[in-house]
Amino acid sequence: MEIEHVDVDAVEAAAKQAGIDVEPTPGSIRLIQDKFVQKVHFAAHGVPLPEFREIKCKGCMEAAGRDFGFPFMLKSKR
Repeated sequence: MEIEHVDVDAVEAAAKQAGIDVEPTPGSIRLIQDKFVQKVHFAAHGVPLPEFREIKCKGCMEAAGRDFGFPFMLKSKR
């Protein structure tokens, strides 16, 4: 699969119905669909990463700017 923007539940159901394995697995696709969850997973497994944090609101974004300095990169989770 070349793009992670798919309905993972549908892929999983179709694979189960057809009795085939899908690679990457639906679990792997779910993991990479959310870039914050992906980074948390990588960090938990010792992958070196730049500093990152989840931004849930405008205040969180402003705090990230103060903490990381400007300019900083803000990316969409999905």
